[in-house]
Amino acid sequence: MPRVQARIRSVARALVQIEIWPVAALYLAGGFVQGLLPVTLAVAAFFWALRLLAYGRLTVRTPADGPLALMVLMAPVTLWATAYPQETVPQVALLLANIALYYALVNWAADPRRLRLGVAALAAVGLGLALCAPVTVAWHANKAFLVPSSLYSHLPLLLGDGIHPNDMAAALALLFVALAGLLVFAWRQMRLLDRLAMNGVEMAMLVILLLTQSRGALFGVAAALALMVTLRWRRGWLVLLPVAIAGAFGLHTYSLRVLDVITASNILGSLEIRMGLWAEAIHAIQDFPLTGIGMGTFVQVIPALYLFSPGGMRFGHAHNVFLQVAVDLGIPGLVAWLAIVALVVTTTWELVRQGRLSGNRWTHALGVGLLCSQVALLVHGMVDVAAWRTPLGAMIWVLWGLAMAGRNALGA
Repeated sequence: MPRVQARIRSVARALVQIEIWPVAALYLAGGFVQGLLPVTLAVAAFFWALRLLAYGRLTVRTPADGPLALMVLMAPVTLWATAYPQETVPQVALLLANIALYYALVNWAADPRRLRLGVAALAAVGLGLALCAPVTVAWHANKAFLVPSSLYSHLPLLLGDGIHPNDMAAALALLFVALAGLLVFAWRQMRLLDRLAMNGVEMAMLVILLLTQSRGALFGVAAALALMVTLRWRRGWLVLLPVAIAGAFGLHTYSLRVLDVITASNILGSLEIRMGLWAEAIHAIQDFPLTGIGMGTFVQVIPALYLFSPGGMRFGHAHNVFLQVAVDLGIPGLVAWLAIVALVVTTTWELVRQGRLSGNRWTHALGVGLLCSQVALLVHGMVDVAAWRTPLGAMIWVLWGLAMAGRNALGA
């Protein structure tokens, strides 16, 4: 009997090593076929049971376990609170699938070799998104800002309704910044072929970012790169200081015009409309502080309760990730989300410090890239929610998973 138990445990230990691949594949397929997300959760639960059998634990522990547990607990709450379960159930499934993907990555990337492989896979995903974007994004030709509108007529849409440009921009902005850390901080340690490949990936993502003309994503990338410059060069702040002064002067002199440029979109034509939308989201949070209105029900509930519908338009979300999380899951959900971000920032800073003290350039570069990606997330999140409610929002959960895996694998 002990030999049989040892054999079963050995098989279970072998099987849990491949958890990331079926979970990630099913998650990806679930972006196209919504009904597959529950299957993703079932497969993840199966691997958790295997891990319990193999190692006596459900998962590797991470600093974010508490906030993530609170988010999981809010899932039945939002299902109870919603008036539109047909809208809430898919969003809850997406949230739980994101958490499953996070833990699958944390459990898989348990050593430095796998962590490096995970970063390489991240670059491959970024390149894949960039190459697919021209024919899968529903481009907005009337949003001319950096690119001539005539260019979009040459980009045929081959994917149903298409991906929203802001959703693609959110994913690429996070990946671009995270991988830029490796180029800026570990350039000399990279082989020539790796440098060329990484530069190619970054250029491809940058081109698509410019095509999306997502002002929020571009400002997020700019803010993240500004922080990266100050961390890379001891006197980097001297380069940024005049830029910051000029920016502050411009914002003071032309504040409304600048904010209009940043926040305007093909749907939200002015800052005034967006501020009205934010005000109604705040009202919803005040009315439903503990439960939220139900995930995915913004477009139904806000017009019904608060009559905010300028020009007859209906809005699918709050155009602010902080407000949207609180509207969806109440203040407890927002506290949990902010706690995860804070813990990831702390963890990535530990990676930066450890890499600097040990002289390990790659660890230092990984920490800086992941740290600065959180800046891009927060800046873009002020005007959009793509990192929260769409399948491409999985990128932030992947980066969070890499950060925590780096802490465990590198001993930060």
